[in-house]
Amino acid sequence: ARIRSIRTSDDLVRIMGVIGFASPISAGIAPSPADPDSNAVWISQSGLGMPHRGYYLDTGLQSTTLQVAYRRHIATILLLLGHPDAEDGAQRIYNLEYRIAEAHTDEDRSISASETMHAMSYEDLKAFAPAFDWDAFLDAAGFSGAGRFVVTDQTAVPALAQLARKVPLADWKLWMEFHFASDFAPYLPRAFHDSAFEFFT
Repeated sequence: ARIRSIRTSDDLVRIMGVIGFASPISAGIAPSPADPDSNAVWISQSGLGMPHRGYYLDTGLQSTTLQVAYRRHIATILLLLGHPDAEDGAQRIYNLEYRIAEAHTDEDRSISASETMHAMSYEDLKAFAPAFDWDAFLDAAGFSGAGRFVVTDQTAVPALAQLARKVPLADWKLWMEFHFASDFAPYLPRAFHDSAFEFFT
């Protein structure tokens, strides 16, 4: 009901900040690299149902087989949730995750620590990725008022922030609904668990 109540992009970003709901950008607490005795809010890329971007972008036989299996899992979950056109919904969700994967930093490239961890203030963060409603997101995540931030995968965060506004709201809502059911499949009726277990094991 909470996902289906989303009406605006601001509503969407606020729910993305709530623990338990999917988001293309994640936030968590960890020691600050500059001062290990103090904590910072770490911001990083997220939002994929498969382990990393290569699973989406690779065109080899093994990857394409996994891509088909993942779309089948998505369609099964949507069908169990009562969506009338599960196949179309699965393709929309997969297309969204493909765009998220395109924005993600390539895990296989050789980059220095300074490129993967960038400390900044809250004002710096808002200037770095202005397309995202950081006030709403961080408030929902419980980090309102934080002053220290570390952005990892920093080339990805601005692009992911833009996707929150570029992708149709209906697709985001469908994506969030799928992930909520898939992530909590062990606590739902057996058919949800079976679909998740078949794909992820």
